[in-house]
Amino acid sequence: PVSTAALSRDGRLALSVHAEERVVRIWNVETGNALPSGDNAGSDAFLDFNKLGGLVWSARFSNDGNSLLTVGGNEARLWDMRREIPGANEREMMTFSPHAAVASANFSPDGQRIVTASWDNSARIWNATTGVDEVKLVGGHSGYVNSAVFSPKGEYVLTSSDDRTAKLWDAKTGTIVRSFEGHAGRVRDAVFSSDGSLVLTASDDKTARIWKADTAELIRELKGHTWGVLSAAFSADGRSIITGSDDNTAGVWDVESGQLLRSLAGHTAPVTSVAFSPDGKRALTASEDFTAKLWDAEKGKEILNLRGHSQEVTSATFSDDGRFALTGSRDGTAILWLTEQWMQPVQGE
Repeated sequence: PVSTAALSRDGRLALSVHAEERVVRIWNVETGNALPSGDNAGSDAFLDFNKLGGLVWSARFSNDGNSLLTVGGNEARLWDMRREIPGANEREMMTFSPHAAVASANFSPDGQRIVTASWDNSARIWNATTGVDEVKLVGGHSGYVNSAVFSPKGEYVLTSSDDRTAKLWDAKTGTIVRSFEGHAGRVRDAVFSSDGSLVLTASDDKTARIWKADTAELIRELKGHTWGVLSAAFSADGRSIITGSDDNTAGVWDVESGQLLRSLAGHTAPVTSVAFSPDGKRALTASEDFTAKLWDAEKGKEILNLRGHSQEVTSATFSDDGRFALTGSRDGTAILWLTEQWMQPVQGE
């Protein structure tokens, strides 16, 4: 099964993480061919953790495409992506540990730091060059920390937790700046709007919430789902939000009013991942019903039913330029979809 799928920032490479096999595969988007590591002759595994040791659950490219960050077990590890490095064992630049189980890892906007979230109720900030544990974000959460991301300018870190809160931390001092409190269930995820002025949280309490980042004031409570909210994202312009839920639907919401504009109903199982296209006109949803769907985000119409996976679809994302979409599934495949024809007006409009 594919546990994570992601595209490089320039859209030229894709990755798939196969947690059960303990390998990471890197793919040439243009050809569809896997790029083997230098010491894995005859193998399509770019990183083989059966040989390297440890576990791998998820991975992502750095913004400049020169490195790869993996998460697994109690570690996050940084790997050199440059082709002149001959072998997988020689690619490892550093390991960020120890933690308890690491739930997520993300780069700072400038790529110089890494933040990890852990099920030991903490997060940590690391120097991406030296591997030094620079800042510990501890004493703020009383439950598992599920996610941690830098603010768009890198001065803050936002965490979400099973303790039903999200917290904003000073990325230099590790002190809590403010707490976002009010959810009645665990907070699965927390993200910033693109300008950093707003925070969006998704929770098992069936709601998503919009907060002012600078005051932690609750602006809107997005009510409409009948089961927990699994995923949420802002549009690039910050005017819309999309959510995915255990109730088998996705929702498109107006940020200003908090109103549910459109319910995207069509999946027959929980919606595990959601994304807007860069222009905000299309939405992509992934589901445990083995499909992904493309929607007209402005009218709520289903445009395409993307059939190709034979098990649950666990992730869906657009490339930054919007030319490609990538889905990952428990069937062991990641499928790259060319989106250019999707962006044309729907027939009859």
